Amino acid sequence: MSIKIMSQVWELDIDHSEMIVLLAMADHADDDGQNCYPSNAYLAWKTGYSDRQVRRVLRTLESTGIITRVAHEEGGRGLATEYRLNPEKGDKKSAFMADKRRTSTTQKGDILSEKADMGVHKGGHSYVPPTISNHQLNIKEPSEDGATANFDYPEWFQPLVGLKGFKATAHKNAIISVREGCEEAGVNEADIVRAFADYYRDGGRATNGWSDPVAALVRTLPVQINKTRKTGKTGKTGNSPPPSADVDPVEKHRQAAAEIAARRANR
Repeated sequence: MSIKIMSQVWELDIDHSEMIVLLAMADHADDDGQNCYPSNAYLAWKTGYSDRQVRRVLRTLESTGIITRVAHEEGGRGLATEYRLNPEKGDKKSAFMADKRRTSTTQKGDILSEKADMGVHKGGHSYVPPTISNHQLNIKEPSEDGATANFDYPEWFQPLVGLKGFKATAHKNAIISVREGCEEAGVNEADIVRAFADYYRDGGRATNGWSDPVAALVRTLPVQINKTRKTGKTGKTGNSPPPSADVDPVEKHRQAAAEIAARRANR
């Protein structure tokens, strides 16, 4: 294998197929381009080309003088043709010039990434390109809770924002559902949301396998309302009396239905 010859091949202005075959041949040559005798079948296997295509490429390379036959020119059974590689006889590519137009702020990251991938070195030491911050690229970073502060949530909704799994979207339908559900039940949505957030944070998320606090609250809203009522942590928006053990369950249900009907009539 000759790294020297390979490096020279990369600089040649030749067809892609010619370059691939020539690189495969350089893998079997010495630094003088000699002692290169891979068979056509082996070159076909190595490059992925057909035997016929390899023969065509070899003829093209010979016509330009980049390769010359030096022994066993006709090949034959058990005799692979020996070649000499002469990359210096081929036309060279024009010198590489970086595209100066690619200097806009939005493309700096791509340019630096390309330099890193190419293994740029300075003074024999690895070159680490400078980091461009999101601020320089004018990209808004999310807050610690995952929200980007682009949504104007109601104040009572805020305890949900800091919970793990919260998704920074408008949540319009969820806000309407919670507000109407709490209003229907005659409870304060702020108390319900605050109690749910405490439960979610203190183990409710893991216990119930929740991944989205807003979705979990909407699905279990009746349960959360009942739990909060039992602990006495909610401020009622209505004037219903506290439940009593002496009140008949049927009568209690009738009273609750009457209160809901009255609130609807007053809307």
